Amino acid sequence: KTAGAIERSAPAPMTDAEWEAIAPFLRMGGRGRPIEGGARARLDAVFRIVSGKLPWGAAQENQRADTLSRQFRRWAQAGLFARLLKTVA
Repeated sequence: KTAGAIERSAPAPMTDAEWEAIAPFLRMGGRGRPIEGGARARLDAVFRIVSGKLPWGAAQENQRADTLSRQFRRWAQAGLFARLLKTVA
């Protein structure tokens, strides 16, 4: 490690209580195949990448980077993150 390097630590996965609060904001139906591993696993992966300022390619083995980035864009375009922030603010 170099002096002054910023260490990026991944956030802990959502707790059950956090998921209970967020789940109602997610549409569980819609176009396409169901979310493999569930919406909770995908949202955890998105939070880990985005909050750690990591590239999408840093996705874990069981999550495809292109799938995560596409899901993030869909949720962002649908206003999910804005609604979550408004709710907790």
